[in-house]
Amino acid sequence: MISWRSIIIVLVVALLGVGIYNLQQQRKTLNAEAADLRAKFEKLKTEKNITIADIEYFKKVENRLKEAKKQLNLVRTGEKLIIVVPEVKSATTTVATSTKIRL
Repeated sequence: MISWRSIIIVLVVALLGVGIYNLQQQRKTLNAEAADLRAKFEKLKTEKNITIADIEYFKKVENRLKEAKKQLNLVRTGEKLIIVVPEVKSATTTVATSTKIRL
């Protein structure tokens, strides 16, 4: 005959087994989250390094002027601008226009 002690021991072992299983599932979830956070951290660290390099680059006035000229099509007074347009080999005529702003 099965004693009440044996039933209690089986119940305790079953509860411990369920608890251990739940802890393992939580561990897997936390490990996946940790890996995701590590990847995000590395990406942010790379972006930070790029931003620091950009800040150092733009600290120099000549670099800021160079970028303004490039991005905003600016020219200084007295500078000559030469635009090289590649030859188009098609039946239609292409007209190239450029607007420059004087500094």
